[in-house]
Amino acid sequence: MPLPDGLHPDAQTHAMIGERFAARVFAAGGPFATPAPSTSG
Repeated sequence: MPLPDGLHPDAQTHAMIGERFAARVFAAGGPFATPAPSTSG
């Protein structure tokens, strides 16, 4: 995860940040998770 200019992450690190972000926010209970289907009916 080198920082080429000592401040900004490189492309590989940006991809890793995006993957980790998506895994957390779209996971169950995350802020962008799809609500579970209702079992009442």
